[in-house]
Amino acid sequence: MCTCVLAVMTACGRGQPARPPASSTTAEPADGPRPGEILTMDLVLERISTTYRRQLRRCYQSFLKHNGGAGGKVTLEFTVDATGHLINPRASGMTPEITTCITRRMSEWYFAPPASSREEASFRIPLMLVAE
Repeated sequence: MCTCVLAVMTACGRGQPARPPASSTTAEPADGPRPGEILTMDLVLERISTTYRRQLRRCYQSFLKHNGGAGGKVTLEFTVDATGHLINPRASGMTPEITTCITRRMSEWYFAPPASSREEASFRIPLMLVAE
């Protein structure tokens, strides 16, 4: 069995630090934003490394079945809209097989919404995928 290490190399975010979101009538699943959670780069990195790490690992392990111990850099790019959902998620780097898998998974992700209901926040997060 292979495990993988996801190492955040650098991360860039655009948008203001968010204030707690107004209460909403729609409920998010248990792994969604917690009440009072605000959108920050730290929150995005924490959610990716905890909640969404398993999805990234599955894509990478599928890739490793055909490519041994190969590793490399994958860059995640996305914008979080006013509802906390992602607009135009995209993974790039490595191979089309792995970036397509990751991009598909990213389309289901969500975070705390940005500070203003009329605001979006964009992120670019390079990750190193390494077989352990």
